[in-house]
Amino acid sequence: MSHTLPRISIVIPSYNQGAYIGETLESIAQQSYPNLELFVFDGGSKDNTVEIIRKYESIITYWESVPDRGQSHAINKGFDRATGYLFNWLNSDDLLEPGALFHLAELVAQHPDTSMICGSTRIFDTQGTQRYSGPVVFEKPEITLGYGQINQPSMYYRRDVWEAGNFCNEDLHLCMDLDLWMRYLIAHGQKNVVLTDFHLTAFRLHDTSKTLSLGENGFRQEIDELYTSLYENLKPYNTAQRKLITLSENYYWLWRADELMLKRQWKEARISLKKVNFFQLEPSARRRYLGVFKRLTLKK
Repeated sequence: MSHTLPRISIVIPSYNQGAYIGETLESIAQQSYPNLELFVFDGGSKDNTVEIIRKYESIITYWESVPDRGQSHAINKGFDRATGYLFNWLNSDDLLEPGALFHLAELVAQHPDTSMICGSTRIFDTQGTQRYSGPVVFEKPEITLGYGQINQPSMYYRRDVWEAGNFCNEDLHLCMDLDLWMRYLIAHGQKNVVLTDFHLTAFRLHDTSKTLSLGENGFRQEIDELYTSLYENLKPYNTAQRKLITLSENYYWLWRADELMLKRQWKEARISLKKVNFFQLEPSARRRYLGVFKRLTLKK
């Protein structure tokens, strides 16, 4: 049966996640997917991570536990070895939802030209609270690019996308997934992105996870640096890509103004909004612009 199903490669980067990695590996084992390629790259954990990994060696294609240069380096090492048709990485505290890999296989059969599949993610915490995050893809790629929101745990790329040089940037430690998504959109657009409401992954929030332990400011700084670098250096791109990037800048600053306004950072929000070319926005975004403009005007 496995030869009729696409090979799916998953890389698990890990460091001192002994409290959670067993659940992660068990969620993969429970998939019972016959054409899975699974790699675990641990950065030399000092806890019981290695002991747990050994319990799941029967489903792991390759694993190692040695010091590395961080999460992006671990992911890149995994995909250097990967041979699957689809690939993604799963953090060592997250889970695959039941039936996720078979659903991906169905979508590949239904959409043979797809270069990427975006699904839904269940986000949960230690208190039992949960919510769902779906694919964030708008009607035009410049809006998607400027919006800068991703759902990485449930985003699977086709192998040839990776082979084209879209590796994780090892200088990034928080937003390497956003950087990869931005580069994908610039190179390929979004016409071959397949969206599904199926819950592919469960994303865990806990006190030692990057999302909570490093706080919003660390992520925000790296995001701003990514976009600043993109908009200040258009030389590597062709004419069509430059147009896409330039148009996306309006949406980036619009979302940024909206975000700052909600935080009651009125001055910073006005500065961001002034960078938006209203006449280059889509009608729905113009309405959003006017809403932000009105509220900021009333706060003068």
